[in-house]
Amino acid sequence: MRLVRRYSALALAVTLLAAAFIGDPPAADAASRTCTSSPYAYAGLIGQRKVAGVRASITAVTAPDVRDGHVAGWVGVGGVDAGPNGQAEWIQVGLSGFSGGDSQLYYEITQPGKPTSYTPVVQDVQPGESFTVAVIETVGRPNTWHVEVNGRTVSRDVLLPGSHGRWEPTATSEAWNVGTGTCNAFAYRFSGVSAYHTARWRPLGTASVLSDRGYGLQARTNSSFVAKSL
Repeated sequence: MRLVRRYSALALAVTLLAAAFIGDPPAADAASRTCTSSPYAYAGLIGQRKVAGVRASITAVTAPDVRDGHVAGWVGVGGVDAGPNGQAEWIQVGLSGFSGGDSQLYYEITQPGKPTSYTPVVQDVQPGESFTVAVIETVGRPNTWHVEVNGRTVSRDVLLPGSHGRWEPTATSEAWNVGTGTCNAFAYRFSGVSAYHTARWRPLGTASVLSDRGYGLQARTNSSFVAKSL
């Protein structure tokens, strides 16, 4: 699986929000927060097994401090070239953070040849609030997935062609700085990280660590970690 480095519906939502504000942050302040030359940065884990689902409880430890773009903590499967013929195809669910400290619980879906959809589930998420989120392949319907929050289905069934038995699970934070280099600040706690395979939920197991410049993992155990700006 290739990680989702893309201008998504979440990025578009941020762009539309930014258009409602007038003025730019002071240049000196922006420079003091520069930590990366990449628009996207990640800190998290990618499992090495092919799975039919990924689940975690995600908490925003503190309110996000976003100067440009957005931040997020999510679980999901798929990626920018994970679909048929290398097309973009993914499904994810988690917490997103915007300027002013606002946070949402959301899910995002990309089907081949269709625009990415971003759907808020909870509009006003406070620091310390936890949600158990999951994306799961629907039983008896290969290549069909749905989103669950706290054990309740919140999305329709979504057909993701070619996904059955092919995708690894991801649990990660994400920061998008609109290409400004700004180091947006956040801290997301992931606990109970698990993957669904061989007909049951199991620990994530062996995983690759994501740690782009300016971001990393702390307090990592077999099933939990804190992803944050450093």
